[in-house]
Amino acid sequence: RKKEIEARTKAEADLKRQEEKDREILERERQRSIERAKERENERKEALLREEEEARLAAEREKEEAERRARMAETPQQALHRLYEPIFRVLWDLEFAKLHGTNPFRIVIDKENCAAMGVPDYCEVIE
Repeated sequence: RKKEIEARTKAEADLKRQEEKDREILERERQRSIERAKERENERKEALLREEEEARLAAEREKEEAERRARMAETPQQALHRLYEPIFRVLWDLEFAKLHGTNPFRIVIDKENCAAMGVPDYCEVIE
């Protein structure tokens, strides 16, 4: 009878150890599964970011190509206008304090308005 109890106790202990090992194995597998899922999610996010960056670069390249094609189609006069227009805009909006707030780029300069601007001998100097 004692041997049966010892055998049963030993079998139960073996069974508990085996169950504990099985639980540890299952837990490790579950952890590995979670880690693999996280890795897949990170890879998916990185792939999405790469795709977005590639799409942005492709759009930028397409825009530059469209601008280049548009510039190729413009005439030399249009190209000059594109270059000079910002300079002209700045000069046009400028006001000169020494000329009493006037802008000589916006008015026709003649003998009458030279005096009004405070430089009565301007036309004589130019001649």
